[in-house]
Amino acid sequence: MTAEKKALRTICGDCRYLSVTYQRQNPWKCDRFGFKSKELPARVVLQTTGTECAFYTPKAPVVRKSK
Repeated sequence: MTAEKKALRTICGDCRYLSVTYQRQNPWKCDRFGFKSKELPARVVLQTTGTECAFYTPKAPVVRKSK
């Protein structure tokens, strides 16, 4: 499996540490690693370290109260 296909396993959109910076040059931010980037943080981590993101933590499920 190639490195790019591995990056698709970790989806930053489901991670609690993903933030949006609203900066054109660096729209994504990983609060856990503490960096901003143009690409999704999981892809940057994979390209830099060669492994999947070690700090991926799914967001807590949304609990809605019934009326």
